[in-house]
Amino acid sequence: MKADNSLLNAVPTNITPLYLKVTTHDNKVTKLSVDKIEEVVKDRETFYKVTATAPDLVQHADASKLANEYVHYIAKSKTKSW
Repeated sequence: MKADNSLLNAVPTNITPLYLKVTTHDNKVTKLSVDKIEEVVKDRETFYKVTATAPDLVQHADASKLANEYVHYIAKSKTKSW
């Protein structure tokens, strides 16, 4: 299932069909199944925190750490008040 992130207006109850599409610096595309989606507040704004894990795929978090968890933040749409 490929969906526009603007369609996310609530935390989904079923995340099984969802994936996080990751493109590397050399344009290789990988799709990771979503592990969890939660609503978080960061810098006084509300986001959906999408977490995907890949036990066999490792990224360099910084010079001293490796991580197999990928996190992406999607801004929660703001409701207009008229």
